[in-house]
Formats: sequence, C-alpha cells, structure tokens
Amino acid sequence: MRATHILIVCVSLTACRTSSLGACASDSDCSGGAACDPAQRVCVATDAPAISSVAVTTSADYTDPQGRAFFDAPGSPLSVSASIAGQAGVDASSVCLRISGETGACLHPGTAGSGGTYTFSLPRPAAPSDGTTPLQFTITAASPAGHANTSAAQSVYFDNQPPAVSVAADSTPYARTFPDGGSAPINVSVSIIDPTGVVSPQLLSGSAIVAPASSDGGVYVFQLDPRDAPAGAEGPYAFHVRALDHLGHDGGADATRVVDDKAPAISGVQVYKDVPDGGGVTYPAAVANTGWTGATFVYSDTVHVQGTITDQSGIGSATLRLDGIDFDGGVSLGTSRPLGCAPGSFTCPFAIDVVLNDAGSAFHTGASTFDAGMTVGNVPAGMLQVTIQAQDTAVAYGGTAAPHAASNATAARATRLLWQQTLAGAAVSGLAVHPSGDVIVTMDGGTGATVHALAPDQPVTRWSVTLAASLPADGVTGTAAIGAGDATSARVYVASSFGDLYAINANGTAAWTRVTTSSNFAVGPAVMQLDGGVDQIVVPDGVGGGNSQLWRGTSATDVTSVASDNRDFQAAPLILNGSVYFATQNMAGTTTHLTKHSINPDGTFGTVTTPTTNGGAPWFGLLTDGTNLYAATRPATGAGVFTGLDPSLTPLPGWTSTAIASALTAEPTFGIDGKLYGANLAGNVLTFSPATGDASPFLTLGSATPGLTSLQGSDGHIYVPRRTSLFSAYEGNQLSWTFDPPNAILRFATMDCAGRLFTAAGATVYAFLSDDRGLADTPWPSLRRDSRNTGNAGATRYGMRTLSGCTQ
Repeated sequence: MRATHILIVCVSLTACRTSSLGACASDSDCSGGAACDPAQRVCVATDAPAISSVAVTTSADYTDPQGRAFFDAPGSPLSVSASIAGQAGVDASSVCLRISGETGACLHPGTAGSGGTYTFSLPRPAAPSDGTTPLQFTITAASPAGHANTSAAQSVYFDNQPPAVSVAADSTPYARTFPDGGSAPINVSVSIIDPTGVVSPQLLSGSAIVAPASSDGGVYVFQLDPRDAPAGAEGPYAFHVRALDHLGHDGGADATRVVDDKAPAISGVQVYKDVPDGGGVTYPAAVANTGWTGATFVYSDTVHVQGTITDQSGIGSATLRLDGIDFDGGVSLGTSRPLGCAPGSFTCPFAIDVVLNDAGSAFHTGASTFDAGMTVGNVPAGMLQVTIQAQDTAVAYGGTAAPHAASNATAARATRLLWQQTLAGAAVSGLAVHPSGDVIVTMDGGTGATVHALAPDQPVTRWSVTLAASLPADGVTGTAAIGAGDATSARVYVASSFGDLYAINANGTAAWTRVTTSSNFAVGPAVMQLDGGVDQIVVPDGVGGGNSQLWRGTSATDVTSVASDNRDFQAAPLILNGSVYFATQNMAGTTTHLTKHSINPDGTFGTVTTPTTNGGAPWFGLLTDGTNLYAATRPATGAGVFTGLDPSLTPLPGWTSTAIASALTAEPTFGIDGKLYGANLAGNVLTFSPATGDASPFLTLGSATPGLTSLQGSDGHIYVPRRTSLFSAYEGNQLSWTFDPPNAILRFATMDCAGRLFTAAGATVYAFLSDDRGLADTPWPSLRRDSRNTGNAGATRYGMRTLSGCTQ
C-alpha cells in the first residue's frame, strides 16, 4: 500500500518558529520533556521521562496549621519518593535528587523500585536551621537518549534552634514591698519567637514558676513578684524566662530587675569645727576662759559635717537637720537642708556647714548643765543631734513611690557659755553695754582697777581704769551709766562708793574727775542731755545724818548739789519729763519716802516733792512706762508695798491696795505684754497690771532661790537671776536653760544687740548666747531701763529690738 505524504508549508518564518511548546533559544527555555529545536527555535516534545508524585515519606516532627511540615535536625536523612516514567524508558543512573545550590556529580542518587518508583535519601542540614528558610530540592531524570526532565522545586522545613527569647530591659529600682508588707507585681515584657510556635512559656523566679499574664503576638507579659527577692537586700534580682517550640527545643534568657529592700547607707559622718580626728565628733581644743572646754561646741559655732551616702538603686533625697531639745526634753526638729546629692546617684560624698544657733531648732536644756570646772560652774549645755536623712528611689510597679529611708543621728554637746573672765576685786557691781560693743564692768571693793571694758565676744580686756581720786582703789557700789554718742564718743560715768564722780572716754582715758564733799555714792547715776546735747549725770548720795545731797555734773568744773530729804542707799535715780525721782531712807531704813526734784533747763535742781507716806522699808529704784511710775519696798522678810504713782507721786486711782503679801526682791521690769514682772520673797514671779496692780502668778521658783530683777528679751524670753547662785532663762513660763555659778549671782543681767547676755557672779563676768536679738521693745525691759543704764525714760532707746532693728 502506498504511503501518503503530507507536505506542510510554512507560510511565515514566525509561524515556523513557534509551537504549542513555546519559543526557545536553548533547552533551558523549555519545560520538562521538551527540547529546543535549534533550527526552528521552538520547543518540541522529547522522550524525557515524566516526574510526578514527589513526596517526603518520613513523618514530619511537626506540621503547622498551614500544613507546613517541620523536621528536627540533626538526625537520620529523610526519605523522599517520586514516580518517574517515560515512553522511551528511564536511564536509572540519571535519576538524582539535588539540593538547591548543589552542582557537579549527583550526591543523592535515586534508587529504583517497583512500578517506576524511585526513593531518595535527603540529609538533614548540619548548619543551624531556625525553620524560617526552607531547604529546596528537585528530582531529575533522563531517557536513554539523554533527554532529561526536572521536577518542580520542593520545600522542606528544618528547625534545630530553640525559641528566641528576649527580655525587655528595665533599670527602674522597684520596692520589694510597700510599708504595709504588700507588694505590686512587676510586669516583665518578653519577646518569644519561633517559626514552629511557642509552647509552655514560663518565668522562673526562685522556686516559683510563673505563667504569662497576657500575650500579644510574640510578646508575653509575666508578673514578677518582687517578694521573691531576698529581704533586706538591694540590687539586681535574677530570674529566667524559658519556652519550648513544637519540636521540643528549650530556649530561654536570663534577666534581672533591680529590687530594693534596703535603705541607703550613711557612713563616715564627721562633725567638727576646725580639724576632724578621723570620725564622729571632734570638739574644738580647750580654750581657757571660754565655752570651748574640749568636750563642747559653743552654741554659735559653725560646724562642718561630712560623710557619704550610698545606695545601689540610686539616692532620691538626702538632707541634714540639726535637731535640738524641746521643753520636755524631746527632740526639737531643725530645718532640713539638702546635701546636694544628684538624684539617682549611687554614691554621694557630702560636706556642709551648719551654724548651731541658726538651724531652726530649739535648745532648751532646762535644768541640765555641764560641769565646766570649779572656777566656772555648771553651764547650760546639752546634746544637739546632727541628723542625716536619706531616701532611695524605689517605686512600686506603676510608679507609686515606696522609698526606703535611712537616718543617722550624731550627738554633739553644745554650751551657751561664750566666755567668762574673773577680775580683781570683791565682786562685780554693775554691767553696761557701750556703743562700741564693749561690756563696761564696775567692781565693788576693787583691789586694783575698778572699771573695765571687756570685749563682748571673747575674754579680752580692752581697757581698765583704777578709780583713785580718793583711795588707791575706789570701789563702785552702783552701776556705770553711759552717755549719748557713738562707739568713739559716748562717755562712761561712774559714782564711786567714796563720793567721787568720774567721766571716762570711750577709749578708757579720763574725761573728767570730781572729788565731791560726799563720802558715799551707793547707787549709780542717771544720764540726761542738756540743751546742746551735753551729758549731765544725776545721782543722790548715801550720806546720812541729815547731810544727804543730790548731785549733778557736766564736767569737773560744773558739779553742784542740793540738799536731799534723806540718804539714798537703795534707789538709783530715774529721770522723767524734766524731773528726777528716787527714794530716801533714814539710817536704819525704817523710815522711807519717795522723792522728786524738778530739773531746770540749765540742769540745776528746782523744787522738791517728798510725800509724807512712810514705806516702812527701803525702796528699790523706780521705773516708768513713760507716763506713770512704779515703786516697791524691799523688806528683808514678809509683806511689802508695791505702788503705782502719777508724776506728782500721787497713787494711781486704780491701785486700790499697794500691800502685797510677799515683798518683791528687786525692781520689776516691763514685759512685751505691757505688764510688770516682779519676783517676790516667796519664790514666785508675778505679773502686775500697770493700771490696777492686780497680780497674776507667772513662775514658781521656790523660796530657797527667789528671783531678782528679770530681763526681758526681744523674742519673748525672760532671764531671772536667782538667789543666791542660780540664773534661769525662760521662754514664756517654761524653763529654757539654767546656769549655776560657784559664787553669788549679780542681781541683774544685760544684753547687747547680738543677743549676748552678760551677767556676773562674784568677781567673774559671764557671757552667754541667748535666743534673743537684744532687749525687748518695752518702756523698761531691764534694770536702769536699757543696756546703757541711763535710767532716763526720755533717752534714745539703746539695745532694744524694734521693728526697724536693734537700737544702737
């Protein structure tokens, strides 16, 4: 039979170069089972084998919800199978499994099985595999004629890595507990990532196993209990977070949180004035005749405080406080001041200066004293507390502050005694404060110099004068008085016990001296100014026998006198509105009168008024509120008289009775409340109404140690010398401090504008640091009215603290 031949003619070159298998330039452009006709440049079917049913027959270690199979590594190779068949057959030696990237000879040949099935061995990767990038392979096979076919790429996922665990950093110092013992859990944010998924995430804290409180994607939040950290410690607390993946790989991460259950440490505290001795309190070396005894600070000292504060979680606040003593002996909190520690710092060396009496705390030592030696006495002293306080920065989770506080108190003894100075002579008879600041001291029965100028702040004698106009050492029974003028011009006036008058310049040189016909001045002078500002002193003498005189003088050549109704042996003169007031008595003191002399414009004396009322006992010096006068008798025991008078010496109408059950022991003074303060023989201090004389109890001192003339301080403190050897300071009616000298106390005290209080016992002058800033602004706050002892109600205020400052 003849064969039929069909001729196909290409109508176009393009048509001849295409086929249903596609155009090509090489075999690689053609699909499996096809090759490129180099002439026609089209893919034409070949006899290459067909490859199908490629599969991994080893069971997957895990299959995710998307159907992806995951295998662990390392391990034995995986088994792979494929069906390979072709019309022309299969060259078994060409069957190969190739892993992506492999070249050269076949590393994974196929093994022929029945029915065109071939099996392969796919090795697990030796390199780390985290399951994110699949391993890809293909199967290739060729016909005996060499026509090859390659399967589509197959993906296999391997995972030999644990989950990636990352704990978010957090440097916040957390409190272990609240003050009540409770706690706030610390949220710990952890990222846990694994392609196969996360199984059993846990936080391990000590023996506790904590499951996540919440999760969002790969972020898990665990609640760490800070109480798992050790009590009483601070610093990083270690914990561990672990998780498994679905292949059982165990991953984890160590982390810490700062847990603080310890207060800051305060160490190396030193308190000293000059040079520390290595730790604790270093007192200044002893200085003779001062409050620096070797075991005390002086209350006005500036002390240095240094030390170090440390805290591993960071310092929050650090302050110093100088705590004093309250009236009941408890702590008087001082003003806190920062130590300059940088917030959050782990260590803070500090150094700060503190002025002891400017720390905002009280220093009421009460009856407590320090034995400063037989020649000094028991001085007011007590323990101040230098208190360092520090807090750390611990907070509960969420921001609630829960700091730990530490406190360190270092006790340091301080005394109010500034200095003492013993002078030659029997006893100090008077004290005054000069505008130069010097303390003017007169001596009763001196054996040498009898008038001294002492420095106010240290035991230094500026100058001394021996009163020798009549005797080698002329004593002074009364006080000195200081005239008008300033530090360089104000004169010191003294009436000696032997009848001589002295005017001393501010530098201690003689201004003028006058030996009078009197033989006794038992009281100090008053000072007034005549026209032109000239000082005139006024002083009655103590001559008896009907020869008493009232003296005046402006210079050595201008000293005159007039007869007085009787001797003045107790009552220093008072000048008010152009008249001088004092008291007279007979020799025995059983007949006594108040008296008044007018003073003419030229300083001479005019009319005299002496009421006939007999006081029955000597009178103390009078005092005035600027309008009326007040006077008290001084019997040795029992009842007495205290009276209010107008300038004519007529009793005030409001005073229904002048008799008092217990006589006063000294001149009263005016307090800042406008009342008169007077001490009586029964050991009480009373207040009296200036209008009526009505008395009210104020202090009970005890009849064994009754008070004398009180001094009124600017800030409400009252200072009371007490027979025979006590001196007490009060704030209101509460005892603030006490001094117990070895000798009889002077009957009064004085004060300068720096608040230095001066008193004397025997021949020793003492200077103390008070809590006032001068005398109270009252008409008559101290004996002889003011610190100059002018005795003059109209004189310029001196040493009194007013709204505009302390009057100088």
